[in-house]
Amino acid sequence: MSELIVIGYDNENTAEEARLDLFQMSQEYLVEVSDAVVAHVDDKGKVKLNQMVNRWTAATSGGAFWGLLIGLVFLRR
Repeated sequence: MSELIVIGYDNENTAEEARLDLFQMSQEYLVEVSDAVVAHVDDKGKVKLNQMVNRWTAATSGGAFWGLLIGLVFLRR
């Protein structure tokens, strides 16, 4: 079961520190984290997201791996 937890901080630096602490706890296997995002609004009103895991990179790498593997299987036949 997945859970979405949202925590608000007064400034971006405090949120980044909390995210780094969470990442450290995940490396020590204290918590399981799929992703942790710090969202903040800039002076122009645009929302900026700082993600722990870049989903596009992970998906692209996985797709490239499977495409290469399947290509090699059919190339040998």
